[in-house]
Amino acid sequence: MWRKNFIALAVATIAMSGGSIGLAGPVAAEPAGTGLSAAESQACTAAIAKEALNIRSAASTGSKIKDSLKKGEFGCLISFVPNGGGYTACGGSSTVWYHVKVPKLRVTGYVVARCIKIKG
Repeated sequence: MWRKNFIALAVATIAMSGGSIGLAGPVAAEPAGTGLSAAESQACTAAIAKEALNIRSAASTGSKIKDSLKKGEFGCLISFVPNGGGYTACGGSSTVWYHVKVPKLRVTGYVVARCIKIKG
């Protein structure tokens, strides 16, 4: 019985002094190739490109192209813009855009919503 009390006292003393006793679990690894931590991956609503498309600085086809997504690549959905600039893509016309963060490319920007599949 004295051993349990001694160990409990030792653990409490170390914890109160800000020390560590090595009981922490393993650190979650980044999901392969995404640029996201495990926590970010769980919080991400994936916006997956149905085909290659541009990532723009604003929700308009006239805005600067910051980067591009290949078919199957994804970003994390930040928000959507229902009344952005009009466009024709992926079999139709729309004014809806998605604001996305693409950790793998280290870019945040806007993509045409008709060419995105939302998952998550």
